[in-house]
Amino acid sequence: MLLSQYVEEMDLTDLYSTYERIRENQVTPRQLLKILLYGYMNREYSSRAIETRCKRDINFMYLLEDNPAPDHSTIVRYNTNICIIKKHPFPSALIHSLSFLLIKLLCFLSKVHIL
Repeated sequence: MLLSQYVEEMDLTDLYSTYERIRENQVTPRQLLKILLYGYMNREYSSRAIETRCKRDINFMYLLEDNPAPDHSTIVRYNTNICIIKKHPFPSALIHSLSFLLIKLLCFLSKVHIL
């Protein structure tokens, strides 16, 4: 899945710095970003809907890499962390991240050339 590949390449140092520790068998910030972006790409914006999809949809399960599905409150807290890091309102931070990801994807597919 291309989304997974691109998120793996992203530098998420600032995001990881907001976490004291990540427990074993817990979803990582990188995996949360993957499921959020995949959810948004499929017009799922509700944290409860994304939680349900993580339990039922094989694509979400793949992105979670055998970790249990996060609950909706974990998803909401994660979104809050992104807002704090980006220091922008949530929609702006999300649009910036998605735009960057889309440009990288199109470059990879040789559809757009950056000068």
